[in-house]
Amino acid sequence: MSAALQGVKRGAKHLLYRSGALSLVARSRDHVRVLMYHGVSSRSLAPEVFEQQVRYLAKHFDFYWASEIPDLLARVPRLSRPAIVLTFDDGLRNNVVNVVPVLQRYGAKATFYVVSDLLDGESMIWNHEILCRLALLDPAGLRELSLDFSSAPNAKWRLLQRFVEGLKDRPDSDRQALLQRLRDRDAAPAYTDWMLEEYRIMS
Repeated sequence: MSAALQGVKRGAKHLLYRSGALSLVARSRDHVRVLMYHGVSSRSLAPEVFEQQVRYLAKHFDFYWASEIPDLLARVPRLSRPAIVLTFDDGLRNNVVNVVPVLQRYGAKATFYVVSDLLDGESMIWNHEILCRLALLDPAGLRELSLDFSSAPNAKWRLLQRFVEGLKDRPDSDRQALLQRLRDRDAAPAYTDWMLEEYRIMS
C-alpha cells in the first residue's frame, strides 16, 4: 500500500454514525475520507447500524474505490460532493452476507481486501482461529497452555482477546507453534454458530 493511501486511511477508522463526527466530515470537501471496516455481524458492528451508516453516507458523499484515491487526491477541490472510500479487511464471510446487500441497495462502492490463500470457506485467519479454539477449551485445557482465567471467569473472552492480540508482537514461529498445538488437540473443533458468523472467511 502506498504511503499516500496509508496516510489517508489513518484517522478515519473510528468515525461513528451517532457521534456527530460524520456531520463534520460531510461539510469538509478538502479531504478523501476512508472508513475501514472488518466484520459486520451481531457481535461486532450490527448490520442495522451499518445500514444506517451507509444510508447517511449515501446522502452526503460520493463513493469511490480505494484504487481511485491517487486520482481523487488531485481532484478534491473540484469534486461536487465529499469523497468517501469504504474498505473491508480480512475477507470475512459476513461481509458477503451483511455488507454486499446494503451496498447494492444504496449504490455504494467498497473495496474488499482478502487473504487469498484462505478462500476455502472453512479456514480462519490465524488470530481468529487461535481465539476461537482457546475459547472452546475448559479451564483445565487452558491451564495446560499456561493460561488460567479462573479468578475472572466472566472476563475470559476479553482476556483471551488481549492474549491473542499480544501474539501479534511475537515471532511467527511462536504463533504457529501454538496454533499447531491447538490443532493437535482437536482436528475438528465444534465452533459455535456465532464464531462462524464472526470469523469465517468468505468462499
